[in-house]
Amino acid sequence: MMDDDTTTISIINLDTGRESKFKHFPNESSITCYVRLADIEVMELVDLPEDFCEIIATGVAMDSVGHVFNVQLLYLPETLTEKEQVLAGIRVNRYYSVTGQFSYVSGEDGMLMYDAKCRELSDEEMAGVAEVFRMNEVTKRGT
Repeated sequence: MMDDDTTTISIINLDTGRESKFKHFPNESSITCYVRLADIEVMELVDLPEDFCEIIATGVAMDSVGHVFNVQLLYLPETLTEKEQVLAGIRVNRYYSVTGQFSYVSGEDGMLMYDAKCRELSDEEMAGVAEVFRMNEVTKRGT
């Protein structure tokens, strides 16, 4: 790590042996929003320990001013226990209050949130949030 909290990493192309160096800047941007999950995908990653996987939950989010946008929640559990905990805490077609660090992804993907903390909304909370989602999606607010 460098003095300015920037980390330099190297990636080596196994076919050519060429090394590429990248600087990684810490991301301290975070957001809390409501999310309606539409899909959850578990991807087993090759050439990594057996338990390591990538979980991507996709859906639609609404921020504090009502803007609606696409969102992906990315989780990188390193053990089977962590994987089970993530999957136990999220379900498709449910609404969540979600907090986490994010990056904007250009195009249709919207925003990518990393290891987001999700709290499932109660039925009462969900009824109100679902109605605001419906109204804002109809009027295309935020798109």
